[in-house]
Amino acid sequence: MAQEKIIDVREVIDNAPFGRYQLLVVVLTLLVMMLDGYDILVLSFTAPALAKDIGRDVATFGPLFAAGFIALLIGSLIVSPFGDLWGRKGVMLVSMIVFIAFTFMPIVDPEYSHILVYRFLGGLGLAGVTPAGAAIVTEYAPKKHRGMVVNILYSGFGVGAVLGGLAASRLIPEYGWQAGFWLGTLLPLVLLPFVWVLVPESVEFMVATGKGAGKIASILKRVNPGLALNGDETFTMPPSPEKKGSIKDLFTAGRGYGTVLLWIILFCALLDSSLMASWINAILNRGGMPADKAILSPIAHQLGGVLGTVAIALIIDRVGVRLIAGTYLLAAISIGAVGYFTGNVGLALAMVFLAGFFGVGSQFSTQSVSTLYYPVKIRSTGIGWALGIGRAGTVVGPLWVGAMLTGNWNLENLFLVVAIPQIVAMVCMLMLAARYPEFTRTKGARGLGEAETH
Repeated sequence: MAQEKIIDVREVIDNAPFGRYQLLVVVLTLLVMMLDGYDILVLSFTAPALAKDIGRDVATFGPLFAAGFIALLIGSLIVSPFGDLWGRKGVMLVSMIVFIAFTFMPIVDPEYSHILVYRFLGGLGLAGVTPAGAAIVTEYAPKKHRGMVVNILYSGFGVGAVLGGLAASRLIPEYGWQAGFWLGTLLPLVLLPFVWVLVPESVEFMVATGKGAGKIASILKRVNPGLALNGDETFTMPPSPEKKGSIKDLFTAGRGYGTVLLWIILFCALLDSSLMASWINAILNRGGMPADKAILSPIAHQLGGVLGTVAIALIIDRVGVRLIAGTYLLAAISIGAVGYFTGNVGLALAMVFLAGFFGVGSQFSTQSVSTLYYPVKIRSTGIGWALGIGRAGTVVGPLWVGAMLTGNWNLENLFLVVAIPQIVAMVCMLMLAARYPEFTRTKGARGLGEAETH
């Protein structure tokens, strides 16, 4: 009797070259993330024209913005565990269909109270895309490239916001606010069949749930064309004690300390990034910057975030997470400095850019750490809960600054206070690095990739 051939799928993927198949998976998922990032902010781009068209004061749009952020929070907690139960690809496809449908609905039904419902339901779909897409990319990236690839994936949000914002700023004056929502509807609708056909399910999920060996073999041969597989092999993964999608397992096997720290870090990071995205234009204009210059500030912030995410991605595998602690400190300095330069357009926009570069770059780098921190069977759950707790900050941040503005805080003190969450994030990241030394290893991505053992 021939000896049974046992294949460790994680070892195959970890040691495979980063080839065309992995690149295809990353590019398609990155495009999904870009459209997700645009659709999250579509109301920000369309609000003034939409408010005028339906006869509302744009100041009353607060609940519409809040509905989307609350849905992102709830969706991260409720939708993400289904990725561990039903598969990452299925959750990503259903989430795309949901956010496409409810991004379209305001075009045909622009009633204020109805848009409130559409933004909430669409937000649930938007929330499901992130953990599912991140899990797929994480599980197909070779170990030595994993930290960089996941960081680049998360940069898609900012890229989508910048490119989509620039496109919307040209289309809306010409074709009306509806053009912004059409952009957020048609582009993901075109991408959907390509994702359906070309993005594979996670092979680690397939092994964990006992899916067909023939399909697993076919995917692994595309990952590494040099493998000789026929589907008769037994496919395995390193043993893991966790059951599927169990939230309590985020706090077992030594993970509880890191889980709490990641939640605190992401809460602080998302609090600041959301309040900057929501308020920076209005604050700089209030401080005396001309409206046509102040409107550039959200784009400067998002562009800084994109470049910062990529820059950190390029070196994090060699340095470890102490790098992120340092960038949180630089983000605090940049944010605190904004209030002192509101009278100087160039310097103010430069500080806003740096706040995005270090702040948003650190945020997405932390999200990549959370992606790599959890083992495969609870990865979607871990990512979803980390983002969910973090997104609570997106609700708190804009309300916090609004209260300070109502209280007539001077801008110097306002930005100094707003910088404090970055300091908290820095301290927690240093604590994470101290507790888990593998996060600070400097050869390849081992410092991140081997964190999966926790």
